[in-house]
Amino acid sequence: MDKLPAILYKYRSIKTTTERLLTLGEIWCSRPSEFNDPFECRPVLSFDHSDPKTKAWLDNQMARRGLRNPGKRIGLRAQFKRRFSQPVAAKDIGIAKMLNENGIYSLTADSQSILMWAHYADAHRGVCIGFDTSKWPFFSAWAVRYSVDYPVINRATDSDLDSLKSSVLTKAKSWEYEQEWRVLIRTLNARERQYHEGKLDSASQLILKQRGPGAYLIPKDGVKSVIFGLRMGENEKIKIREWIKIGGCSPQLFQARQHESKFSVEIDPLGTA
Repeated sequence: MDKLPAILYKYRSIKTTTERLLTLGEIWCSRPSEFNDPFECRPVLSFDHSDPKTKAWLDNQMARRGLRNPGKRIGLRAQFKRRFSQPVAAKDIGIAKMLNENGIYSLTADSQSILMWAHYADAHRGVCIGFDTSKWPFFSAWAVRYSVDYPVINRATDSDLDSLKSSVLTKAKSWEYEQEWRVLIRTLNARERQYHEGKLDSASQLILKQRGPGAYLIPKDGVKSVIFGLRMGENEKIKIREWIKIGGCSPQLFQARQHESKFSVEIDPLGTA
């Protein structure tokens, strides 16, 4: 398992969502369907029909749906075996809808990526914001895995959470340079919510904060650092400092600069906001 870095970063352009992040402490967790990569969250569903766990899982699914007629159960088993004789793309059987009920906040371990400064921080005119991973929800971030193949999930043997994590934490190897980590904000089902409601322990309280995609407020001290892009103008730096002051947080400030002799971004400290 990858060790969680002390700080994870988010590249931002100077826009309303960045203002709300620094002034209100608001982050936005997106649905997978809103990602810029259409290859994301497309798991392949596969079953081992010789495994007794597959038969037990299917029996349980039929029981949950009140299907008790022996003839219909036999027919459904045969239909299931034909349908899943080969791995099937999850998008063809409705799992994509289930995945889309969860919110994701994407972060990176790398604050010096030339490509990400260019792509996500307005061609180096924006900022790179560092978050303290000892704070909620960043302490629950998961490392993204990179692969040439879509993730394979087995609903008979994989838990709901494991299936979800495998689906949303696997990306094409061409994205590997991003060193991405993701905060996964689930939509709790009725059983999970009922189990945790009324409990006063911190774990249950944090779990109940999850409501899928949308806006969430982070602690004021969750913002650990702000790095000014190497092309950021002075007016924008003043604006960022004002937003930080309004938000009441006190992150460390840094200035990105272009290395004199290498294709490299250097980060210089400026002090505390």
